[in-house]
Amino acid sequence: MVQATLQPNTVQDATEPLLRVRDLEVEYRTKRGVVRAVDHVSFDIYPNEVFGLAGESGCGKSTIAHAILRLLKPPAYIAGGSIMFGDTDVLALNEQQLSGFRWKQVSIVFQSAMNALNPVLTIGTQIMDAIQAHLPVSKQEARDRAVDHVSFDIYPNEVFGLAGESGCGKSTIAHAILRLLKPPAYIAGGSIMFGDTDVLALNEQQLSGFRWKQVSIVFQSAMNALNPVLTIGTQIMDAIQAHLPVSKQEARDRAVELLQLVGIDPSRINSYPHQLSGGMRQRVVIAIALTLNPQMIVLDEPTTALDVVVQKQIMDEIRELRKKFGFSILFISHDLSLMVEFSDRVGIMYAGELVEVAPSQEVFNHPQHPYTVKLMNSFPTITGERQELLGIPGSPPDLISPPPGCRFHPRCDVAIAGICQTIRPQLIEHTPNHRAACHLLDQESRS
Repeated sequence: MVQATLQPNTVQDATEPLLRVRDLEVEYRTKRGVVRAVDHVSFDIYPNEVFGLAGESGCGKSTIAHAILRLLKPPAYIAGGSIMFGDTDVLALNEQQLSGFRWKQVSIVFQSAMNALNPVLTIGTQIMDAIQAHLPVSKQEARDRAVDHVSFDIYPNEVFGLAGESGCGKSTIAHAILRLLKPPAYIAGGSIMFGDTDVLALNEQQLSGFRWKQVSIVFQSAMNALNPVLTIGTQIMDAIQAHLPVSKQEARDRAVELLQLVGIDPSRINSYPHQLSGGMRQRVVIAIALTLNPQMIVLDEPTTALDVVVQKQIMDEIRELRKKFGFSILFISHDLSLMVEFSDRVGIMYAGELVEVAPSQEVFNHPQHPYTVKLMNSFPTITGERQELLGIPGSPPDLISPPPGCRFHPRCDVAIAGICQTIRPQLIEHTPNHRAACHLLDQESRS
């Protein structure tokens, strides 16, 4: 018998367990006989506790997880024991009651995302299905507004950085600018002007002339952006020939030139993506973005998953290319320290909204919005005395039903009672060239 009951520690002395598993037995019927995969296992999990379950493959860990959610499939079955979640006897629930218990009380992240997701449905459809299966909401309510009334300008030869936590809307903006959004995402309002071109009014043929010639993009993951069964030379040549009336040899000559520009030996032109290092793959994606000498390049987290040495090499390469060709950059990242170093101006996003815009050094030295202040305090400094890193308590809001007023107020320790919870702040200039959306700054300006 395995007994693994966790005793309450000093923090939990006055707290009842949230989950109580007692003498749990799970068996599998096989042709060779009954296999007891879980044998009299007991443990408790307390509110706000992380309880780890470790062991070799096949020891019963995942079987316990599936048993708690009543997700076991034949030939597996619960042979004995009890599972209590608060006052709920999980093993006594019928199918309708289980539907209310799963995901509302206890949810699960399965081992393999690729197996857990339906390959023939969009991720939006699958998330919406989960919402509508458990909540009485319409299809429209199940969608969220990922970007909400965002406005900014980018000037010629400028690097404009867009920073914020994962899911704040940065990449969505990048895809919207290039009209690359796929259903269920769509542009619900606003305007995008590139020079005199109304991007939202372009038809498919006009979009083909706009993308890569006017604005190109370096996607987050080079391995996903590149076709694994085509050589990098073929992919660069395809991009050239899709937009320019050139021969195959002329396209190849241009591909060689582009590889040299980004620091790759032309002899690698016949290499496949998997034969290149992460840094080299990222350089190939940058080369494709430079194919038609665009006026602006969107860098969507171009250094993700690269080590710090390669990150610096890539950013130095981009800086030199910008000096040579004079293109503007929309630089998207969650790494605010890198962004401040690389960008001329920075925009801070939170929950789909732009909450602060200022020159990069202003953001670094004098952040105004409480969210920006906390974001800056989340990064370590390599100079001065050691300081405790302060995270941001709580989580970003649910964009299906964001909080009224300032969306940051549930996580803000300087929120003004009765104002921040009800009135949406406007992004306005409080000091020269420095805009922020915060009621606290409004009050300081009036005093």
